[in-house]
Amino acid sequence: MNEMLENWEDCNTTLYNDGWEALAVYIILQAVQDYRDAVNLEQEWLRKMPDQEIKLPAGLESSQEIEDFFYSRWFAQLTTLDGEMLLNRIKKEMNK
Repeated sequence: MNEMLENWEDCNTTLYNDGWEALAVYIILQAVQDYRDAVNLEQEWLRKMPDQEIKLPAGLESSQEIEDFFYSRWFAQLTTLDGEMLLNRIKKEMNK
């Protein structure tokens, strides 16, 4: 019986850790997609209305706010990735 409980605790800990890792990956992937969307919308706005202040739809962060996330302590807690390197890679991919 104790062996079953010990194995269950190991399994539960693994599921717990895997769940947090999956959530961290999802948060970062969502930030990447949000950044791409924000940059595209900002560029489109500037092409259509270069003299007006950029107004993004409600709930969408500006590209600068999302860039700040990649340099934040929260990002560093979510992953061991280098936020600046990731951001540079995204920018390079978008300029192709």
